[in-house]
Amino acid sequence: MPLSPAVVLLVLFLAGPIAYCAYIAFTDLQLTGQAESSFIGFDNFRAAFKDDAFLNAVWLTLVFTVLSSLIGQNTLGLTLAVLMQRASKPVRTVTGGIVIAAWVLPEVVAGFLLYAFFRREGTLNAVLDWLHLPSQN
Repeated sequence: MPLSPAVVLLVLFLAGPIAYCAYIAFTDLQLTGQAESSFIGFDNFRAAFKDDAFLNAVWLTLVFTVLSSLIGQNTLGLTLAVLMQRASKPVRTVTGGIVIAAWVLPEVVAGFLLYAFFRREGTLNAVLDWLHLPSQN
């Protein structure tokens, strides 16, 4: 019973969109145009796999994933761990600090950007003023 809210949220925000995407994949639903959609089976998939641009995008995604994630991150991480294990205490401390800074820095930058965007003199109000709309607090 205590997990009920979590299960409801998972179904609502995870299973719901997945089921809707599966529905869209097998119909001829369009963003513009006809209001009604009909079941077309695997026609969307056939069209996608015949398209050279789609196949190129899939190929580039696989290459990027293999080279970046699997080879790059694992090799770099293992090499760094082995080098840090053999290094002196000051080198380990500095290297560990650099690695942790690399993990923390994106969140700090994102927080600063959101702050700069939403403050009274920020980008949001500048754009709203440019569009002659009321500014936000």
